[in-house]
Amino acid sequence: MQKGSSKKRILASFVSLIILLAFISGCGTAALSKVTIEALYSENLLVLPIRSQQDTFLSVPNIYGNYFMTRRQFPNVVSIIELSIEEMNGSIVQADTARSLQALITIEHGEKTDHFLLRSLGRNNNQTHFFISTLAANIRFEFTVGEYRQFVLMPMHFISDRRVVEDTVFFALYEGIKYELWNGIGIADFYDFFANSGWFDVEKKDGVLKIEPVGISETRLTSRRHESAYPSPFNHVALITHQLIFHFYEHIGINYFRIEKGE
Repeated sequence: MQKGSSKKRILASFVSLIILLAFISGCGTAALSKVTIEALYSENLLVLPIRSQQDTFLSVPNIYGNYFMTRRQFPNVVSIIELSIEEMNGSIVQADTARSLQALITIEHGEKTDHFLLRSLGRNNNQTHFFISTLAANIRFEFTVGEYRQFVLMPMHFISDRRVVEDTVFFALYEGIKYELWNGIGIADFYDFFANSGWFDVEKKDGVLKIEPVGISETRLTSRRHESAYPSPFNHVALITHQLIFHFYEHIGINYFRIEKGE
């Protein structure tokens, strides 16, 4: 990957994020008694009984995420939603890392699993700010035109790289870039994650992991329940349906991985 091309892609990502946040900030907030979000693949709805102030743009059930504020702090929010998660045949695992507070939420539906990530963004004006999203990455491929938002399920909680952890809205991973993993995380963890999700064919050999989505459409509405809720270009999203190849490395005791487009 050429440095100039990488800088242009990062700049484009930053500009797009600023435009989106500017649009969102103009929509205002509303007091709501629940937080909702749609699963990436199954389109099932996750409903969390959290009374909060929510952005009116993102409060509509969608796959991008939901930004909300509450006077409760992170551990309290986890305890509030634990019971409802258990009732949905799911689980929630809290992960306190050096750079963020996260809770992984999984809901099983037969042989397939929906994944969500609840992140604490810190406190301001006596309120804790949160962002809940599908556990997915926006993959940016080199020399690809017209496929800016291609999403795929991804274990983002395995990644410690600051460029990823500090992304407060969309998780973006660039083809060919090496990303640092949390201590002890490696190819076996990625294999188990994708294999157990039920959404992929998975193959592992000699430090290389290959995954290929099964039974997934190429595009979907960002909100199946409110088709007209989002103005263009946010009303549709592309889903990756081709093979992805993961290469894993170890250097001075630190594990890394990079992604490339497969067949």
